[in-house]
Amino acid sequence: MRAMERRTGTSILWAFGLLLLGCCITGSQAAEGHYSVVGAKLLRPNSEYHVSVTNQDVLEPIVFRLAITDDKDVVEQQQITLNAGETRLVPFVIGDIPDSSYKLIAEGLSGLTFKNETDLQYQQKSFSVFVQTDKSIYKPGDTVRFRVLVLDPNTKPLAKATSIDVHINDGKGNRIKQWKNGTLVKGVFESELTLSEAPVLGPWSINLDVLGTKHNKAFEVDEYVLPKFEVTIESPGITTFKDGKVKVIVRSKYTYGKPVKGEATVSVMPEFRFHYVQPDAKGVVTRKVIPIDGKGSVEFDLREEVQLQGDYARTVVFEAVVEEELTGRKQNATTKVMIYDRRYKMELVKSDDNYKPGLPYTAWLKVSHQDDSPVQDQTNPVEVHQSSYNGQPTKRNYTLDANGMAKLVIDTAVNGSYINLQAYYLGQEFYLNGISKADSDVDSYIRARVLTELPTVNEEVVVEVAATVPMKSFTYQLLGRGDVLLSNTVAVPETKTHTFKFRASFAMVPRAKLVVFYIAANGDMVSDSKVITFDSELPNFMKVTLSKEQSKPGQDVEITVSTNPDSYVGLLGVDQSVLLLKSGNDITKDQVFSELEKYEERSYGYYRRKKRYSWRPYGGEHRDFDSVGAFVLSNANDPPQPLVMALSSHTSVVSYSLIKVDGMPFMFKRRTTKPTQNLRVKTTPRPAEQPSPVIRKEFPQTWLWQTIGSKRCDYCLVL
Repeated sequence: MRAMERRTGTSILWAFGLLLLGCCITGSQAAEGHYSVVGAKLLRPNSEYHVSVTNQDVLEPIVFRLAITDDKDVVEQQQITLNAGETRLVPFVIGDIPDSSYKLIAEGLSGLTFKNETDLQYQQKSFSVFVQTDKSIYKPGDTVRFRVLVLDPNTKPLAKATSIDVHINDGKGNRIKQWKNGTLVKGVFESELTLSEAPVLGPWSINLDVLGTKHNKAFEVDEYVLPKFEVTIESPGITTFKDGKVKVIVRSKYTYGKPVKGEATVSVMPEFRFHYVQPDAKGVVTRKVIPIDGKGSVEFDLREEVQLQGDYARTVVFEAVVEEELTGRKQNATTKVMIYDRRYKMELVKSDDNYKPGLPYTAWLKVSHQDDSPVQDQTNPVEVHQSSYNGQPTKRNYTLDANGMAKLVIDTAVNGSYINLQAYYLGQEFYLNGISKADSDVDSYIRARVLTELPTVNEEVVVEVAATVPMKSFTYQLLGRGDVLLSNTVAVPETKTHTFKFRASFAMVPRAKLVVFYIAANGDMVSDSKVITFDSELPNFMKVTLSKEQSKPGQDVEITVSTNPDSYVGLLGVDQSVLLLKSGNDITKDQVFSELEKYEERSYGYYRRKKRYSWRPYGGEHRDFDSVGAFVLSNANDPPQPLVMALSSHTSVVSYSLIKVDGMPFMFKRRTTKPTQNLRVKTTPRPAEQPSPVIRKEFPQTWLWQTIGSKRCDYCLVL
């Protein structure tokens, strides 16, 4: 009886063991295949946030649930179903969320069960504010005119902002005037302030409050006299120590174009990098006085007068003070001129920061003069030496093309982690920047290369993807301004090289960041990243033409403005003397594109920390996602997990409220732009011109400050 009980117990243990083994095998089969979830690390309020989700190779459809949560609640969640090899971009509408700790949680509900999460960084910036004033400096009694533009990341009026709070402080911090709940018209608020006859002198400020964020713009209030002429200094050609002398040309002209006659005092001294080694100015400054009639030139001896020895490239500072002959009024200008130790310079133009063994690497040799003009020499070759640690050095001769360029052949099958390059041209040796080997914890490599020379908005961009081993498919994401814009999985059965293309949009300007990856047969995720710079053009356009280049006092000037329909046009015209005195009041194109780059500004300091993720214990190739400001959640590279069985007599049931998402892919509708219409701004007709010439008696500094709606085709004003 006891023997039978022992046999029965043994059978039960064997059965339980077989059941446990079967569970292990079943669980392993259910977990075969990979997924990936890629998104931007930055989360902004009042924006749309996108996450790329991919079923890499799981045969059974995977039901994904994605949720963005804060410390307490779910902010937004979505559920989608993806078949094998399918990628989808999932949008999340983010409202006016506060500054807090946020996470993205990804779960596999069926097909492949998993749960993974990552932290998101809260980024307050979700719109841009620009301020324009008619001048940078004002006198007592002047009128300060200003415009405030509140725009979204696509440079369109911010829909959420309908009003703005503005106040102006004087040089002592006193609030002079304020506008509460000022109405924004197409994202623009415009007003003015007339200064008193005895205001506080010094820096004033226009202070703004838009949706809880504060901005300001400074301007100056001071007594001043506008300059009547301008002075410029230029150095013709390239100056080297072998030339022995440096020559500069001083030009001076009135604001209306005529030359200034008088004397120019030109001073020169070498520039010192450290103030504590700056010698007595009397010992190094050399001055010469020359006559000038709109133009004058002067030469200085580099060794005797400028006191340069010619051991390395140096900068010298020139200052010219022009004194007008009739009135004695003075105007000055300063410039810096580089004295070079050699006439040519050589640069290694890299296609990538690092090379990957087994993949071709493209590099160009650029030979130019010191002023960046290309060296056109197809007779004398450039000899390039390539060497690496424990490797045999090689050398090869190259002939420059018409642009002073030569395409180099780089051998990436070398021992070591660094390729050193040296070049020799016309008896001179040039040390070029070397090329480092890409860090990797896997045995395979992938390389993305942009084939389009000048990527442009609304045109296709072609990218080549090459791998060291045949790929079955690869996945790519394109990020711009801190969000995922495009994502796709491309099937390439057993192919090492493949090209794909996408159409560029303004959301990718001024630069987009591409990450490409595939999952190898052993489960390694192999990736590469690339920064794509686009031509900096705004989506709207404006063309301003004048009926005449020159006009006499009292004559009419017709201004024609062409732009897209339903545009808001602001015009500004100031005297050139005002800009000579001080600039910085206007909104420039460079300022706009610099502002667009700030939407991903926090990425550099934070993403470069090589943060380790739970799914990626050794960093490695996944630094490519860090470099583009993205996170990636995946079971690729996961170490085997031990099986843990927990038995409990109590079972908890958790209920989820799911959002149903249609399985159809997202569709984008293209909208055709209406034909461009011209806005003609005409001056008010004046009486017939009298025979005697009209003498100009009024000299306004700001002569045009006008706002026009593009639906109005005619607008009259007197210039």
